[in-house]
Amino acid sequence: MTVSVNLFPLRLWAFVMLFFGVSGIISYFIASGETGFTFSFQLFTIIITTYYLLTGIGLLLFKSWGYRLFLFNLGMFYLAFPLGTYLAIKTNEYLKKNEIKRLYK
Repeated sequence: MTVSVNLFPLRLWAFVMLFFGVSGIISYFIASGETGFTFSFQLFTIIITTYYLLTGIGLLLFKSWGYRLFLFNLGMFYLAFPLGTYLAIKTNEYLKKNEIKRLYK
């Protein structure tokens, strides 16, 4: 017997992460022609963009590393009071209520 789980919120988060990753790539190439951006800023942009792309892909493909990256992201959201904290709390409630962790083993 299989249990039906509403995956819409999780897929929405995955697409948001992919959107941020693609937006980071586009903004990097637009800004790369500009002078005044330091190497450290460009490196930071590449790292964050890669993180968001990997998290989004990992969530969509049901990979355990994608789930762990997503949990790390939620941990960072707790620091973004008040909206980020609210989103992190509600998302963690959804993850626990629907036992999403078992899908990523």
